[in-house]
Amino acid sequence: MKLKIGGYKVDYVKTYWCDSRDIEVKLPQYILGDDVRIKVNNKWVKCRFNYQNRKDKTNVDISANAYKYDKNNSKGTSELGEVNQQGYFTTLKINKFNRLMIKIYNILYGCKIQILKTIDWIKSIKVNFILISISGLIATSYYFINIWFDNVLQKLINESVFVQSLIVFLSISSLINIFHPFTLRREISMKEVDIFLKKRQKIKRKGMKD
Repeated sequence: MKLKIGGYKVDYVKTYWCDSRDIEVKLPQYILGDDVRIKVNNKWVKCRFNYQNRKDKTNVDISANAYKYDKNNSKGTSELGEVNQQGYFTTLKINKFNRLMIKIYNILYGCKIQILKTIDWIKSIKVNFILISISGLIATSYYFINIWFDNVLQKLINESVFVQSLIVFLSISSLINIFHPFTLRREISMKEVDIFLKKRQKIKRKGMKD
């Protein structure tokens, strides 16, 4: 988003970095950052953009990403121009319109990150979502078949002791699963995860020494 702030043209862009671990125990985390450039002497230069929002006014401190500092002159040089010891270049005052545009841009970018997080969450429950969809499809088919064909499936269930026993078993299993995981798959405990991570760290340290 290009803006004109304090006589300078500024290209304000938000960025993010997705921190996805090798072991996907948790959902990926999104770390936000800024990729801001300012036009100085007809040249776009990357800079640090320190946004200070106050009630009455908003100021922005522009600093250089990289600079050379001269101890004798107590000044530094950068692509932006002359800077101080901390790399500070200048302070720009933002008017109400630009302040509103930046605020709207930040809100929209935050919504984008939330959408990405929601997609990651859906991916993490993809298998469960498919199974729930299949269960819903079977239940819906059962409902309409009974309506269209005079409760034919319900009559078959009422006349079959085996099917009734199976339904009772599944009902009890579901009830147990509410209070305690009811599965035939072996589950990994947190203690086992910690042991695995410690072993992985030892292997990395050994590799760095070698």
